[in-house]
Amino acid sequence: FGSRCKLAHCERCAKCADGRTETFLHSLGLRRGTIDGMDDLGALRFFRITLLGSSSCGKTSLINAFVNGVFPMRVVTTTEAQVYYRKLDILDDNDTRQMTRPFIVELEDTPGSEKGNEDEDGAGEGDGEHIAKGVRVNVPNDRKKVVSAFRACKFLKYEHRFDAMLGHTFTVKYVGKEHAGLLTHDGGVVDFPISVLDIKTSIELPVDQFLTLGDKPKQTFKTLQERKRYGAALGKPLTAYDRPIGGGDDVDKTLTRNRMGFFLCFDISDESRESLNEAIDLLRMLRKSLEKRSNKKALPFVFFVACKADKNAPAFVYDNNLRVARHCSEDEEVPLYMTSAKNRSGIMGVFRDMVLLISTRQNLWSLKDENTEGEDGDDEEGGTCFSQ
Repeated sequence: FGSRCKLAHCERCAKCADGRTETFLHSLGLRRGTIDGMDDLGALRFFRITLLGSSSCGKTSLINAFVNGVFPMRVVTTTEAQVYYRKLDILDDNDTRQMTRPFIVELEDTPGSEKGNEDEDGAGEGDGEHIAKGVRVNVPNDRKKVVSAFRACKFLKYEHRFDAMLGHTFTVKYVGKEHAGLLTHDGGVVDFPISVLDIKTSIELPVDQFLTLGDKPKQTFKTLQERKRYGAALGKPLTAYDRPIGGGDDVDKTLTRNRMGFFLCFDISDESRESLNEAIDLLRMLRKSLEKRSNKKALPFVFFVACKADKNAPAFVYDNNLRVARHCSEDEEVPLYMTSAKNRSGIMGVFRDMVLLISTRQNLWSLKDENTEGEDGDDEEGGTCFSQ
């Protein structure tokens, strides 16, 4: 950010129910309800916000509170990226007519970002010393071998439903003395003998795919008619986008051209502080990834989002986590928000403020006018803004 965020110093912003950050908006020359670069009242802008954080830190509940206005009593663990949408109307105080501006917000919910063990050489088959929480492990396809490993464990029993897990990869939820809890695709946890698990070795971490802008290739047209049809489609909500239907969970279901804002979520009631430490690590990893971009004018916005502010945890836990979060927010110049999906406090404020900020950086979301030939060399830094 160009100006230093004063949110970390603000007692009201850190503790208030709705998490508003007037100070931060003013530091960017904005105020709540101000929408820059939005001259077309009829334009329906299409923004993407990506939520990152450790498992069970409250990302999915935060999205549900914003999109559906409910707090789910039971949440299925997110094992693959999921996409949600909501239309949001924001009053533009800059306009003398007091008009509202429409937005469609695309929310990208991601799996837990735990990195697990970071040993360079990985681990071999059955090397239990290297299996830790967050590690991706492979279950062998050899049924006899797996059944034999279950029989060797006194407290484990092989079930027929485990046949569907053979030959697949899972994330470790917790680690015991002889067994590890594996997150299944339906959100459950199944205990497997550590001796039969193989760590999935990879140059990239599972979260790496979400630490970039994820730019999609630009539209190409064979004929002038195709280009005109595309230009006309941009005037109608969502009609200009290819909808990725089917193809499994590994297919990118997002429609927007790239990521525009990031919420680094953490559990403010976590006594171990692992969730907060993970969010801080994600910020450093994200910035390291974005340093490789040549266009520094099209960088996304980042917020720290404290979740589960309603939980009954000891006061010293909240105080310690809040103190560390404020310190990091001040040092890294990243806004800090307090939210509670259960009480629906701070939800609308954090999403509205992110949308306002994204709207000020048109390089993130404006679409190049395919019907006009621009100057060479500035592909990412401009372009005509269409209704979407």
